[in-house]
This record gives sequence, structure tokens and C-alpha cells, in this order.
Amino acid sequence: MVRKIDRGSVVLADDPYKNHDSGGRPFLIVSDESYPFYPNGYLGVPLTKRKKSNTYEFLDYDKEEVYEEFEHSRNFVNPYSPVQVNEPGRVLCKLDDSFVNLMADKVNKALGFVMK
Repeated sequence: MVRKIDRGSVVLADDPYKNHDSGGRPFLIVSDESYPFYPNGYLGVPLTKRKKSNTYEFLDYDKEEVYEEFEHSRNFVNPYSPVQVNEPGRVLCKLDDSFVNLMADKVNKALGFVMK
């Protein structure tokens, strides 16, 4: 059964760069139903616990809904490393549109095209 995940959701999914037994990594879903692989795949950007160049921290006021508490007190999004997210797992929270739109704009610049 295919699950439809909303744009702005933070989900756990397999990290394409690590062992699949790692338990998953959180990704912010920046695509919507216009994404060519929807609802079987999504465009996501990874979350990290460390501040790095070109990462953006999201704060409590950026969260619209929280379903699970985060493991780390500080969470950063890296919009310059977008990946295809297949088979997303649990939804941890939903971020507000203004933060998601900012991240989508950064992804657009990284990829060189316009995504609504």
C-alpha cells in the first residue's frame, strides 16, 4: 500500500549513503504531488545534528505539528544534498510552509531548475 506523505513532513528513511541497518535518517520532504515519482517517491533533504556551512536550523516555532520528539535538541537541514526518498517511514513532524519554501528555493538553486 502506498502512503501519501505531505510536503513539509520530516520522515525517517534509509540513508542512501550508509548501511541500511542504521535505523534510518530524518529527511524533510520538499516535493509535492507534482513530483514525477509521487506517491512512490519524494524529493527530500537530509537533517543533521551538526551545524555546517550551508545548513539551516529549524526551531520549535518552525514546527506546525510534532508527532515524535527529536533525538537531538538542535536540528539542521541541508538543502544542497537532495535525494530521492523511497519508502518513507515514520513522520516525526511537519514544518511550516515558510521554512519549507525557503528550503525548496535552495534546492532549486542547487539543482538549477524551478520546483513549486
